[in-house]
Amino acid sequence: MGEGDVVSAKDLINMTYGLDKVSVAPNVKNLTELGELAIESEMFKWIESIPEEALPYLDRTRMGQVIYEDDHGAFIKGMYIAAGEYQFQEIYDGQTLPNQGVHTAYAFRLELAKPPTGDEDISEQPTEWLGLPTEREDADAVAQRLGVDKIEDCVYLGFESSVPQIEGDHFGNKKHKILL
Repeated sequence: MGEGDVVSAKDLINMTYGLDKVSVAPNVKNLTELGELAIESEMFKWIESIPEEALPYLDRTRMGQVIYEDDHGAFIKGMYIAAGEYQFQEIYDGQTLPNQGVHTAYAFRLELAKPPTGDEDISEQPTEWLGLPTEREDADAVAQRLGVDKIEDCVYLGFESSVPQIEGDHFGNKKHKILL
């Protein structure tokens, strides 16, 4: 895919699986810097056996090249990304979400409430869960059951995802307005 290409929700969900196999080294922009990182972090066991005074004579660019080829790496926006053992997995077929212990008729779901007015305690507001993706009409129907006209008038109190790598804390503080 090229930069700026649209990615389907199915592919986005699938791309989150296996990311624990991807390493990212910030501020590593070329092969020489990658080789330098390998020396500093003693990435290769044999580096430990080299006397300290011999380290300046190692070919950092060549070491970086070896790592780059072994990792199937890439330099992107000032970072080195090592795909390493990453294999694209098609966990989600576009119809049935993977079972991760939460109700999986949706990719994400939000616990919604009507915003409190004045000194009202939001925890005393009735709430309703909305699975996403959803149709606009269904989202507005949830909002109307909560006592507001449209979904943008709601705030979210909780978040669940059928994708284990995406958690509610990725979205900052709760009690935000909903934007569709």
